[in-house]
Amino acid sequence: MQDKTRSDGDVAVTAKSYEPSEVLAMNTVDRGSEWILDSGCSFHMCSRKEMFTEFQELNSGRVLMGNNQQCNVEGIVSVAIRMYDGMVRVFRDVRYVPNLKRNLISLGTLDEEGYTYKAEKCVLKASKSSLVILKGDKKNGLYVLKGEAIINEVTCIASKISDKRSLWHMRLGHMSERGVLELSKRDLLNGDQILEYVHSDLWGPSKVPTHGGNRYFLSLIDDYSRKLWLYLLKSKDQAFESFKAWKRLVENQTSKKLKILRTDNGLEFCNENFNKFCEEHGITRHKTVRHTPQQNGVAERMNRTVLEKVRCLLIGAGLSQNFWGEAAATAAYLINKSPSTAVALKTPEEIWIGRPPSLKHLRVFGCAAYAHQYEGKLEPRSLKGVFLGYLLGVKGYRVWLKDQKGFKVIISRDVIFDESNMPCKELDQPTESKPDPLNDDVNTI
Repeated sequence: MQDKTRSDGDVAVTAKSYEPSEVLAMNTVDRGSEWILDSGCSFHMCSRKEMFTEFQELNSGRVLMGNNQQCNVEGIVSVAIRMYDGMVRVFRDVRYVPNLKRNLISLGTLDEEGYTYKAEKCVLKASKSSLVILKGDKKNGLYVLKGEAIINEVTCIASKISDKRSLWHMRLGHMSERGVLELSKRDLLNGDQILEYVHSDLWGPSKVPTHGGNRYFLSLIDDYSRKLWLYLLKSKDQAFESFKAWKRLVENQTSKKLKILRTDNGLEFCNENFNKFCEEHGITRHKTVRHTPQQNGVAERMNRTVLEKVRCLLIGAGLSQNFWGEAAATAAYLINKSPSTAVALKTPEEIWIGRPPSLKHLRVFGCAAYAHQYEGKLEPRSLKGVFLGYLLGVKGYRVWLKDQKGFKVIISRDVIFDESNMPCKELDQPTESKPDPLNDDVNTI
């Protein structure tokens, strides 16, 4: 096989050149629902509209196939795929190429996104943070993904309306073209603003509680900025009070009102008190259909991102699973300060407050921390501890005093860090394979 690259318009795509026998097999058998794990293509590619969850029209770019046939790239889409383990994952920036015989997942793109992959015994596995995300079985020399795209009839119909102006023409009751153009010039057709649309989900219960007895966390994501708020909870019934506290906080900060809330149908969101509160405050409810968690995909994906970061933080720090709450709070704090593809690689905090966040105060989670104290002239000037994250609204660091009895955490502004020293990480000690409580998918993806 050999790689061929062609650049036309705004898109450069590489496709594999297969031997004649392989080309014949692909052209004579219609396997349009299968996904091939391909190391030769530059992007994920899809040929079926009914698989799309999002669609952006693209009128330039071509794919050069192995037989020198050119196929047009007609759009950039998102596709939700249910994996071998039942998890639903969304692939973004997928190229829509109608004339492809098979759908392709680019291993090169996965590599750029931090995945690692390995083929062994006719099975290819792609992993991220030691977690196997997807698998492919070898069939006729090709690795075929163990999973299938979720067919969404609603998005299939919507994706057929490829012209944005035509869509807005119909939304506005067949307004004249001149009127649609005028609204477009005023930037009135570009969607929501802060607190216009918020996604929420509850994760848990964790098999291992935090030191404070928490087993759940509530996540709230602003759709416009993708800013995340995370609340640790001991039980599901605390979700309502946490939501009310969050609503008061963000509305007071922004002088804006929450318009729409999207959740699943869990009893923590669909109960008499919650429904009555939303009705009294004019909050429109959007709920998922049963057995379709992908309809709350933003919150589901965010929870998965948080958990992946939690695993990395705990492993890197050598901390036990009881510290997952501290790691989750730190993960949420860092997500808000990290570039997001959903907001054109800006940071959620930048969009929320209108300026880029400062990163100079960030330190390595779980490193040695020496907090200065003022307890008398003869007392030690510093307390040795472990850095456990940040406290919102306070210019200070959370330091766990590891050598003291009980679980004692102090907040200190005057801290000296040794980021090369991880006090809880035992070197050269073999790790045991233990069940991962954070991989418990109750009320998650």
